[in-house]
Amino acid sequence: MSSSSSQNTPNTSRNVAENDNLLSNNDWSLESIQEKIRSDPLTGCAREAFLWGIATGTAMGLHRFRLNSSKLLVANVAMGTCMLVAAPSYYMCSKTHIYKEKMISEMMDANEFLPQSEMPEAPDAAKDHPFLEAGANETNKKDETETKEFYTYIGEEKFVPKGVSAELKERKR
Repeated sequence: MSSSSSQNTPNTSRNVAENDNLLSNNDWSLESIQEKIRSDPLTGCAREAFLWGIATGTAMGLHRFRLNSSKLLVANVAMGTCMLVAAPSYYMCSKTHIYKEKMISEMMDANEFLPQSEMPEAPDAAKDHPFLEAGANETNKKDETETKEFYTYIGEEKFVPKGVSAELKERKR
């Protein structure tokens, strides 16, 4: 009964559907496992979580070793600390990643933004540009468009502190 109810529920997230599709594939070759890991959006979270776990586990292990604890206790403390830091770190990172992805998709839907593949073509910017020719192809007329430039001259202004401005104006004259 629970499997039929989970089948009726559509996956709203694109990544969840892709991950379910990858997990249903029974190909356990090294290449397919590497592809599953690369395509998982939370791989960065796992990497970051275990790096923090390893760093804190090492620090705690060295601390216990410095206190002349037994080697078995040092190893247990280091491994336990690693897991105690890595598990919640992964959880928080994955939830944050999923929340950000959900918020972006909700904002895109609310503002009626389309994915880039469905966007209309960009208008010809050279049509209204004062220095570019309208409809000029970049590859054919690259030399012509590069020679058209606009120069301006803005005179140099010297910084004058507020209290000294009247004295300097008189000296300049």
